[in-house]
Amino acid sequence: MNSTLTGWNDEDFTTIERDFINSEGIADKNGDGSDFEVAESAPQAMTVEVNDGVAYVEITKNGRTWYVRVENSAVESVVVAPNVSGSTRIDALVLKVSITTEPNASATNVASLVFVAGTPGGGAPSDGDINTAFIKIVYFYLYHISVFLN
Repeated sequence: MNSTLTGWNDEDFTTIERDFINSEGIADKNGDGSDFEVAESAPQAMTVEVNDGVAYVEITKNGRTWYVRVENSAVESVVVAPNVSGSTRIDALVLKVSITTEPNASATNVASLVFVAGTPGGGAPSDGDINTAFIKIVYFYLYHISVFLN
């Protein structure tokens, strides 16, 4: 491979990536299964704590499909919207990856952790609900939480 006549192009890297990563999901960077683990804030608040970790999210852009490596380098607090309806609401916590944002060198600017609110008294948000909430966004489900009257 190392010669003046050969080189690596985008297709080469995509092929290698697909050889080793064959599905999107949460990696095990921490070595203990705690990547992106979600816990209730202590003391209780309208936030959850999402552990550090690595995930791979499949995206398609400009006719090419590949996996974006997303790293959460520290525990992150994510705010949960209040529920004043009187009925339990199930929200989806998702890892949102923008396909319209031009990534920086380490792609740390294209992903965020967000909640998609469910319907009070109904089930968790469907894929269609999440697709409606995010235009030109790829997402990966992390967790569902129940939000009671507050």
